[in-house]
Amino acid sequence: MTDQPLPNSPPDGIHHLVEFFGCCQHQINSQDFWESILDSALEGADIEILNRHFYCFAPHGVTGYILLSASHVSVHTWPENGYVACDVFSCGDENETSSIVQKISAAIRHERTRVTSLRRGYRFEADSEPVQLPSFDTVVHCEQRERCPAVELS
Repeated sequence: MTDQPLPNSPPDGIHHLVEFFGCCQHQINSQDFWESILDSALEGADIEILNRHFYCFAPHGVTGYILLSASHVSVHTWPENGYVACDVFSCGDENETSSIVQKISAAIRHERTRVTSLRRGYRFEADSEPVQLPSFDTVVHCEQRERCPAVELS
């Protein structure tokens, strides 16, 4: 994190809304896990981390965000449903933003993924031409999910 003023990023970016289904309950209920994988996903990106906060719910569930110089990464989990909602929004390089999503996806034990990608910013107003966004394949980690320790969630 920096204490020095940074120049503002351009106002245009890509926002990936990522949903993970059939997740390992134990894994997605760990604050340490989320802090670690989000940090790892951001490693090497040309984005400055400005702030972060995570919170564990009772009896289960984690929410958190990392505030970036070019926007944010956030996560919210419902372990009892094996479900995670994750946002990755950046006004930085689109390939870099997509790479962050792919790194997060590779770290989570899950059965299915749904990614909705939106272009945001003043250049992408409603009457502009549609733009083809990169697609993501559904990732299946069934063999990893089977190794996930069982958790008693009520």
